[in-house]
Amino acid sequence: MPKKKAMSSEKASQVKNDGHKNEDDFSILVGGKKITGTGKTDCILNDKHYSLKQICKRIQFGLYNINSEYWKREEIIHKACLECLNIFPSTFKEYTIDKHNIKLKLGEQMLNLKILLENKENLKQLMNFFIRNYEIDYIGFEFKTHHKIYDAITFINYLSENLIIENSKKRRNGEYDNQKVILKASINGKKSVNIIELEIRNSGENHYREFLCVCNRNKLINLISNLPIDHMVDK
Repeated sequence: MPKKKAMSSEKASQVKNDGHKNEDDFSILVGGKKITGTGKTDCILNDKHYSLKQICKRIQFGLYNINSEYWKREEIIHKACLECLNIFPSTFKEYTIDKHNIKLKLGEQMLNLKILLENKENLKQLMNFFIRNYEIDYIGFEFKTHHKIYDAITFINYLSENLIIENSKKRRNGEYDNQKVILKASINGKKSVNIIELEIRNSGENHYREFLCVCNRNKLINLISNLPIDHMVDK
């Protein structure tokens, strides 16, 4: 399977601008206060924190580099994710010189992370970190005519009970096993599909030693189709 290309800087800028506009519109709709910045909270209403996910193919739940303040917590999952980042040398140039050995070491750490996440409480901890950052009360998904709003804790508990944990497998010569942790689910009794992917982003000097948690939106929406919504907001 060909490696996915990172979006262009122009596309990334457009996605970011669209996201800001959606946050503006949503805050006005619910009568809340928009929160700017890079945190998880997009809007606060009645002291409740909302995170809004716009319409897109892949939802980025988190992208944290090795020096991010988000790693300051001492939980086992934070340490396991950091161990994946810590095997990489300090510069991208050093990484390119010794990619083979580093990818083998990464495979070992991603396998360890997968084993940890087979414990449901550890999986909940990871999703509380990447999806909520321990602050979000409600998570909203945008649709063409409305927003569906879910209680964030209920949402995460549902995912924890329905996801299975696997490592990625190489598909061609030159690739390596266990470079990602894949959170999968069977939807409507069909073959399991990738819902959430955990990987290290090392695409260049500007994106090096970053831990990425990304979600396939349509598959996630299908998975939670039976999960009761807390409330809905029309556009």
